[in-house]
Amino acid sequence: EVKFDRNAVPTSEHCAICPDYFGTPKIQQRETISFTEKGEQHLGIMKNFINAILGKEPLLAPAPEGIRSVELGNAMLYSGLTEQPVEMPLDAAAYETKLKELIASSTFVKKEAVKHVPSAEEMNKSF
Repeated sequence: EVKFDRNAVPTSEHCAICPDYFGTPKIQQRETISFTEKGEQHLGIMKNFINAILGKEPLLAPAPEGIRSVELGNAMLYSGLTEQPVEMPLDAAAYETKLKELIASSTFVKKEAVKHVPSAEEMNKSF
């Protein structure tokens, strides 16, 4: 089972406004999700990869499957940016054009990082 907390505010917002470097955001809701099967997860993928190299079994997750998941993620992003449905396979040229438009029109200025070395007291709060 997986237990997780939904923050009352997004983590990025909490980090931007919280003066305590190790502060914990307020919890809006605690949730538990149960699973009937756990599987081997990463260990199973690694075993399969080794067995595929040894010729004992086919890959469970060959490279083309990874490319498809990246394409799906890009399609979701592109659809959100254009607020339009997207056909698959994704029109890579149109997506690239949209990304270049966003880059060209960006007004984002990266702030210089402020180096902060946490004090012993701050470090103790993190445990």
